[in-house]
Amino acid sequence: REVCDLADLWYREFFLDLSNQVQFPIDMSLPYILTKHVIQHQNSAVPLLENVVYLLDVYNDSAHRALYHLKQRHLYDEIQGEANL
Repeated sequence: REVCDLADLWYREFFLDLSNQVQFPIDMSLPYILTKHVIQHQNSAVPLLENVVYLLDVYNDSAHRALYHLKQRHLYDEIQGEANL
């Protein structure tokens, strides 16, 4: 599980402190940016649409870490809220 854990792509509190913001806008979320790119370039020569599932694994891995390793329900709720957007 640790080899393919993508949770670090979601955890970004350090950068929130640097930018003096309370929360990242959704359009700065890496999974959102990558999903938007895949959707906008679905007619390209390289098929990308089937890779959206891998992007959503970022949320799954982050939620798993929040609940089972960090034991922080509020982080899980935040991850779930962003994934639902």
